[in-house]
Amino acid sequence: MGNGETGIVFNIQRYQIHDGPGIRTLVLLKGCPLRCQWCANPEGQKHEPQLYYLGTKCRLCGRCIEACLRHGNAIVDGKMILTRDLCVTCGACVEECLFSAREIKGRSMTVDEVVKEVEKDRSFYFTSGGGITIGGGEPLAQPKFTKNILRTCKSMGINTAIETSACGPWDELKEIVASADWIFCDLKTVDPCAHKAGTGCSNELILENCKKLSHALQGQETHLTVRVPVIPGFNDSAASITAMANFVREHMPAASEIELLRYHSLALGKYQNLGMEYSLPELVPSSETEMIAVKELIEKSGVKCSYEGAGSQVYVGAR
Repeated sequence: MGNGETGIVFNIQRYQIHDGPGIRTLVLLKGCPLRCQWCANPEGQKHEPQLYYLGTKCRLCGRCIEACLRHGNAIVDGKMILTRDLCVTCGACVEECLFSAREIKGRSMTVDEVVKEVEKDRSFYFTSGGGITIGGGEPLAQPKFTKNILRTCKSMGINTAIETSACGPWDELKEIVASADWIFCDLKTVDPCAHKAGTGCSNELILENCKKLSHALQGQETHLTVRVPVIPGFNDSAASITAMANFVREHMPAASEIELLRYHSLALGKYQNLGMEYSLPELVPSSETEMIAVKELIEKSGVKCSYEGAGSQVYVGAR
């Protein structure tokens, strides 16, 4: 019997190698309670679909103006002006665009439809040890949808993984991780004031869930990796890094390691295409020397740490 549970997916990326073991299919869901200033997937923040406009492809043909019944498009002084408050993401302008300058980020899919897409790469999973990874956004923003996708894939013998900030009700997180072979849990900072300033959200629930998660996984075969996005000026001080390492050592013994993810600003264009403001346009990524120093500091605190270097691993999640 099929599963018609629906959710909002904004991307399905194939042949991924940094989101769990082997070759994986990454399913990215819409919706996230956090608003991280460095978010690399801003299209995953809001739950509802969004219009994505690529100005570099637009030829100002005007077809979108005629297509929009709400008059949300206009050409002014040789530039396309979008009144996004009028947009209901009906897709009419997308259909009329001849140059692929418009798309809708986010579409409704059933569990069965997602699993069908994932299953297309089944041969790669079994030869590489890969599988499906659900990220976002935040999988906890669509808990039932996430749980049913993972359960279905796991019942088919497909390796399952999730990328989560652990920001959500514990009962829902507990049900989701029960069907996950691998868990990547983000830890931005243990400092409550810094976390609130950098993400717009308290970390009280997150830290409590991290403790519960580690306790629940004690003795289990599920693999737990703590991911730390290294954000210059936010969490890269010796005091901040040491505090996170100590938290993992003391409260997350089930975690096999801390994985460092280097900040990048490659998502700047995404913000522009979504009509959003990026708050860290001048931020410079950490150097390789600085990243290695962070890794050594964590290891000095007694926690295993990995960092694969520029070009092989960057921070790509919105979590």
